[in-house]
Amino acid sequence: MFSRSTHKIQSAAVDGELQLKLSLVPKILERLVDKVVPDAYIISFKLETDESILIDKARGALVKYGHNAVIGNVMQHRKRHVVFVYPQDTDGRAPDNIDLSDQAVASGQEIEAHIVAKLAEQHAEFVALRNTTRQPQ
Repeated sequence: MFSRSTHKIQSAAVDGELQLKLSLVPKILERLVDKVVPDAYIISFKLETDESILIDKARGALVKYGHNAVIGNVMQHRKRHVVFVYPQDTDGRAPDNIDLSDQAVASGQEIEAHIVAKLAEQHAEFVALRNTTRQPQ
């Protein structure tokens, strides 16, 4: 739930302390996959601080929401390592990885460029497969 103050917060009136209240919001991924855009290529992101649970959490999200892929990473390595987990990986297959070397990071490469390139390739394959399996109307 989002609520906004009607007026500017007066810094002199807060006694040096400002409180921020966060509220949980409903997840929309399941509704997105099932009702809003069921024919779309949908991915989600999973960021963890514990590497030992990342893959299981990503696989769990795929089973729960039924989307196409999860891009996961661990906070400590988020700029140099990501995993792509797919529904077919829920049977134990190893996920795809993107790893940047120290040299690549030092030269200014960003992992996001590699993520986008991989997603563009996967989306093109998804669209091509959809076009070959659709029946003419």
